[in-house]
Amino acid sequence: MGVGRPKISRKEIRLVKVDIAIGMAFTVFIIWSIMVTTAGSLHVNEIYKIQTADQAAQALEPLVKTFPRSGEISKIIFIIGIIGTGLLAISVFAGTCGYALSELFEWKEGLSKKFNQATQFYIIIIICIISGLIINYINPINPIQMLLYAATINGIILVPILVIIMKIANDKKILGNRVNGLLSNILGWTIIVIILCSVITFI
Repeated sequence: MGVGRPKISRKEIRLVKVDIAIGMAFTVFIIWSIMVTTAGSLHVNEIYKIQTADQAAQALEPLVKTFPRSGEISKIIFIIGIIGTGLLAISVFAGTCGYALSELFEWKEGLSKKFNQATQFYIIIIICIISGLIINYINPINPIQMLLYAATINGIILVPILVIIMKIANDKKILGNRVNGLLSNILGWTIIVIILCSVITFI
């Protein structure tokens, strides 16, 4: 049933669109909230150089004074957020690396498989996790600066990936009558141009 050419109804496509739209809306809201909070608490108080998450947490404590012990509360919330983000990022990034290399070298892969069924796949994940822990304790390396470099590299790589996605989204041989509409194309190419200009400006 639908092997090779899965049958997807218009209703399912609409649900996917709604799901993505809601997810992106929350993502953008959170991003802007972080930016505004950072500007309102750190930048205003001339705190520019933060090299570790611990320094960021400590910097929040004396800055927020809207209600009693708000600085301590904000620091605790920040720490909880960092731990949650770390736990999420470890599984996603390490798993992604495992899948990518397994696809490249045609190794058996999948978290549904046992260790002895996909040994190379799990070894890659273990190496990624251990490497992350080691990097965190190497003094010359600034983890905050590394996040900036990683974001920059992602921005550079994102442009050709988005171009490929847009090409696929307009290929009738692949998608049939479900190719991008005019609005999707305008928004898609506009976003690509904006990202490209941002990358060029940053470089």
